[in-house]
Amino acid sequence: MQVVNRDIFPTDATMARFARVSALLKNEQIDSAFNRHEEEAVRGKRAFHSLGRASILLIAVSTIYSVAEALVMQQFSGQLYVSVLMALAAAVGIGLQVFLLASRARSRWLLNRFACERLRSMKFQAYAHAATAPSEEALASEVERWSAAGISQLDNELNAGMAALATFVPAKALCAPEGPKRPVNAELASEAMAAFRELRITYQERFAASELHRLGENQRVLNSSADILYLAGAGFVLLSLIAKVSEIAGVGPWADFLAVATFVAGISKTVIDNASLGEVSTNRFGAYRQDILDVAHDADGGAPLARVVARMELLALQELDDFATASKSVSYRL
Repeated sequence: MQVVNRDIFPTDATMARFARVSALLKNEQIDSAFNRHEEEAVRGKRAFHSLGRASILLIAVSTIYSVAEALVMQQFSGQLYVSVLMALAAAVGIGLQVFLLASRARSRWLLNRFACERLRSMKFQAYAHAATAPSEEALASEVERWSAAGISQLDNELNAGMAALATFVPAKALCAPEGPKRPVNAELASEAMAAFRELRITYQERFAASELHRLGENQRVLNSSADILYLAGAGFVLLSLIAKVSEIAGVGPWADFLAVATFVAGISKTVIDNASLGEVSTNRFGAYRQDILDVAHDADGGAPLARVVARMELLALQELDDFATASKSVSYRL
């Protein structure tokens, strides 16, 4: 998606098209809370990844240098200073990992991202109120009351810290009201359905499609590089064994060094890949997209607004639950 969060912060042109339900498109309480958590999530993610990747790079480089010094490196002028520099690099790398744990950058990123997605869902769950509201004024009043209560409950839940992710149950976070089969104000409900169809269902379907494309492109690169590093390391191990058995002078130490260096590089890359939460499976997003298309079919088939909202938001909350589960393994520790 080229412009992030366009679904909950629609353009002025979109606002004008759905003016009767503007209270749903521009929900001041939820929008303000979302922006606050979004800012913290971005700041925490930036700190976690920049410092985490720097620590892995410093530790990997110092480790490879240490192995080279022990196995293949000839004495050279200034070697002591380089060794001290590499020792400092390793110390800084370890220090950065300790700092990440102490500063809780990971927790700040994940908890605030979790809060953002809860608020996003909350904003769209409010669309169900359009089925029970007799007028635009009544809709705005009810959405304001409902949003205040929902944000208060979410704040209490987030007070538990990372335990909020561990204990998250999607169905319990679905608090959209159950609407009647026939809306009180048919025109109001129809416009809310059209807005929900465009900003939530279609937006999420396109998001899932873009993620599928991105994952497909990245997966080829990631798998290829991982395979190359693994095969190279295994090849150097084999070469080392052959050199030792055949007593080929000078080959064994270099093969040992290259084998260790390759495996260190591979391990470092794996740690970085795991910490990025980029292991979302193609199958998972494929199923998510298909489920969204099923909801879209219900919406187009005349299903009640409240039912469509409930189905779509339960899907989104289940996706958030998958994120919460995957976040448990996020770490830059070797």
